[in-house]
Amino acid sequence: MRVVLPCLMLLVVQAFGQEFKWNKVKVDGVDYISIAQLALFYGFNGPEIKGDEVTLMNKDLTMIFEGGTKKASFNKVGFLLGRKLVQREGEALLSVTDLTLMIDPVLRPAQVRGLGGFDTVIFNLDFPEGFLTGNQFETELRRRVETHGFKVVFLEPKAKPGAVLAKFQEGLEGGSAVYLEISFRQGIRRSLKTRSVGGLSKPSLALATGIHWTTLRGVEGNQIEEFEDGRIALGESGDLKKLKSPGCRMELTMDFSGETASGADFKKLHQSVARSLGQALVFTRKAGRQREEDAVKEATGKEK
Repeated sequence: MRVVLPCLMLLVVQAFGQEFKWNKVKVDGVDYISIAQLALFYGFNGPEIKGDEVTLMNKDLTMIFEGGTKKASFNKVGFLLGRKLVQREGEALLSVTDLTLMIDPVLRPAQVRGLGGFDTVIFNLDFPEGFLTGNQFETELRRRVETHGFKVVFLEPKAKPGAVLAKFQEGLEGGSAVYLEISFRQGIRRSLKTRSVGGLSKPSLALATGIHWTTLRGVEGNQIEEFEDGRIALGESGDLKKLKSPGCRMELTMDFSGETASGADFKKLHQSVARSLGQALVFTRKAGRQREEDAVKEATGKEK
């Protein structure tokens, strides 16, 4: 299968210099900026507002926001904002927090640091009770990820935050790692949603974006029954707020009852998800390394 590198991870938008002044508006004590300002800063046409739908476009990317909701999409990849998009006096307003922690890292990945050097992937798998093929999935996942040169560590199933942090504190033999939690959930409607976890919001969101996009497209490409896009979101750091490595949680919901979980379709899903995760980790590290190299070149240029 031909793999297309996710443009969201490689897109570099040229901003109009560092002197740009954002005009902030307070709504219920929260700072917002207008979508029109966002379009100007990042070089988009628009915004085009039709009813509750707000669209921005340039030659590489189409962004759609749904007014009055937290829903957004970038090139048909779903995101979930932290706050609802506010529509007031003919303007669409985006919270400054969403601009800083979600929109900017997606549009300017070269500004995100901390994803270029990882060589280890720590997995925390969460299977529903009675899951028949957990060991098969773990074996397939290890094979696919190790093929790309990563060291793979599996925690005990459903490992608690304390166990996760302890593993990272061991030092990982001098290497660096990312944390990936994969949770399988019982449900009739198939869906995939991904959230960042831990104390590093921006690199974790970049990791979540690559994992989500590649897995969703990989499942579609293998002609498996379509999964609903449950969107990418910034997660609560919670008990993992002390995790100082990129991390994300991917949740797959489908029907694991009866013969479904042992049939050919489910085996194909295993293989597709494992393959996609391996590819996503390669893409993420490659993009991260490019960011780090660009940062070094930029710093060297300033010194001269």
